[in-house]
Amino acid sequence: MYQYEALVTHADDNETKEAIFNSYNSGCQGENFIKELGYEFSIDKVNAQEFTANSAFMTIKGVAYNIVQCFKQQILKDVWQTRSFKTIKNYLVKIPCNVFRYGKGIRVSLPSSYRFKELFQVSEDRLFRFAQGFL
Repeated sequence: MYQYEALVTHADDNETKEAIFNSYNSGCQGENFIKELGYEFSIDKVNAQEFTANSAFMTIKGVAYNIVQCFKQQILKDVWQTRSFKTIKNYLVKIPCNVFRYGKGIRVSLPSSYRFKELFQVSEDRLFRFAQGFL
């Protein structure tokens, strides 16, 4: 039994502590996060024999997980925000396409049969605008 629990959230200041706690713990969502870290980021496996190397390895994987979560929250919309990394990877990242230089930029040519073409292009535009806001 836990006496203390630490939660990190992006919730507004208007939300009560009880509402944040209830939304975090509804349906044991924390277990799903742990499963995703284990299955998709292999955080449950360490290869090095030294603590420092294992710590760096886990930190890098934690940062990668946080980047994926940021991508889901800031770039993707609707139902895609709740999808697992595996689903997003299979439908938006691991797709056959041609990447080529066009002028001073880079272009991606998607296959005509790709059924998530519009979602890919909207995500690409949102990601570009998101990146410009931080430069």
